[in-house]
Amino acid sequence: MTRATGTSRGRRPGLAQVAGGGAVAQIGVRGARLLLMDGQGLLADPGVNATAGAVYKVIEQMGFVQLDTISVAERAHHHILLTRFDGYRPAMLERLHHVDRRLFEHMTHDASLIPCLLYTSPSPRD
Repeated sequence: MTRATGTSRGRRPGLAQVAGGGAVAQIGVRGARLLLMDGQGLLADPGVNATAGAVYKVIEQMGFVQLDTISVAERAHHHILLTRFDGYRPAMLERLHHVDRRLFEHMTHDASLIPCLLYTSPSPRD
């Protein structure tokens, strides 16, 4: 566990010293909100051309997309991608998973589609 200390005694403003000697940048609430939204692809222009490749890049940026079996208007994982691309179609995700095989399904506490580049070989449990 690390503990941030103040920025007094000549330290650069905006940085906090962390136990172990490192420095961590401090940001305000608005900056944190923008950082989070950008990391989830919510600040990008949703009018960008929606292609399977663009959808894959967003999933790679997010790390995964959680699958949802409940459908009222559409399954929830399609809503996640539709908020990022006006032209998104569910067939794009199906192609990435079943045809291009760039995503694999993994089950932990939920079912998710994860970019294959994040796949690691399972190791035996102790």
